[in-house]
Amino acid sequence: VRRADVDVVVLCTVPALLPRLVEVAIAARKRLVVEKPVARSVAEGLAMLAAIEASGLYCIAGNTLRFNAAVA
Repeated sequence: VRRADVDVVVLCTVPALLPRLVEVAIAARKRLVVEKPVARSVAEGLAMLAAIEASGLYCIAGNTLRFNAAVA
């Protein structure tokens, strides 16, 4: 997140850590890819969405299939 040559941050972690990591990434002006599930509750998800929208940055929810047997 601190590197100037990084434009996008992919957050692949447990939902409990995402609100803080989204906050840090937004503060660093990074675009986001957030792996599903993106929140532990609707309220938490809406709070992150509001922060992302207010920042004017792009964010997409992703679904990594690298461990899916069909993809492997």
